[in-house]
Amino acid sequence: MASYIGKSPPHLSGIVNRFKYTATANQTAFTGGDDNGASLFYKSANPALVFLNGVQLVEGVDFTKTSDTILTLATGAAVSDVIEILSFGAFNLNNASNLKSQLLLGTAADLNVGTSANNIPQLDSGSKILNSILNLGTSANNIVQLTGAGKYPAVDGSLITNLNIVYPAVSSVSPSTITNAQTSVTISGSGFTSLPLVQAINSTGVITNADTVSMTNATTLVCNFTLPTDGSYYIRVENPNGLAARSSSAILSVSDAPTWTTSAGSLGTIAAGGSVSLTVAATGDSNVTITESTSVLTSNANTPTATMNLTLSGSAATSASYTISGTAPSPTAAQAYNFTLVATDQESQTTTRDFSITISVGATGGGQFN
Repeated sequence: MASYIGKSPPHLSGIVNRFKYTATANQTAFTGGDDNGASLFYKSANPALVFLNGVQLVEGVDFTKTSDTILTLATGAAVSDVIEILSFGAFNLNNASNLKSQLLLGTAADLNVGTSANNIPQLDSGSKILNSILNLGTSANNIVQLTGAGKYPAVDGSLITNLNIVYPAVSSVSPSTITNAQTSVTISGSGFTSLPLVQAINSTGVITNADTVSMTNATTLVCNFTLPTDGSYYIRVENPNGLAARSSSAILSVSDAPTWTTSAGSLGTIAAGGSVSLTVAATGDSNVTITESTSVLTSNANTPTATMNLTLSGSAATSASYTISGTAPSPTAAQAYNFTLVATDQESQTTTRDFSITISVGATGGGQFN
């Protein structure tokens, strides 16, 4: 217990600790846990009262304070004698060193907690609050140390432990390039929970919510986007609990697919064995190349029955013009050769178109046009 006398708290305050032991035969030394489980301790320099069966003993005659945790009787007590020990401590509340010494709290250096108003105590060098005054040990779970300006430091998720905080993460999308029309996009990542808000964020800062969102599992989302503006987009996913993440880069591109300038259908009629020089063209918002997806126009297999053995040549450009050239095959009868060309831009967007070339034979005559 603690007490003071006067109109206001004094500079000095006192404490009294009480210990009770039941003696064994001829017991002289009393230490450790008493009858109530309290371990004996006192300050040797402070007063201590000792009673044997209620009779006060004289220090230095009847007992000796052997150490701060052992008290020794000059004459051994009888079985079942009751020894009571009252240890007293007086300490100066204005003197931290005195306080620690008199309360047996060690000799750690005093800690300057600063002069800023309304601060909590700072941590010591071991990151333990008040450890320098109260020897509170080295347990983890401590208060964060204030900065030199008396404020809490910045804390990120890596400094927070034992909390069930799971942020989503966005790693990739497929396809990575879409047109302005509504398109299904698969988003891969982790930490997705049902059902998140999914947004496409243009490099200019414009935000567009996904038209629809479906969750396959915690790592896969399937969303429909309609993005009218061409450009590069970040993908942001926000779980229902408010935790969100954005892709580290603009992983979705919106671009127009190539457009064919040459109309589909027949490119013209060529006489068997005649010279061929025809042109096909396509445009795009990036360089376009033109290739054949079938094996009719440029293959020489089984010529002249099914293939033409012609050359398709040109250079990639935003307005690409490719030439079909060579010598027409010589089938035994007039024949139309059907084939498919593909216009591909730098974003790997493709647009296909079906064409044909007719080869005329004998009396049917023929000419070349395109």
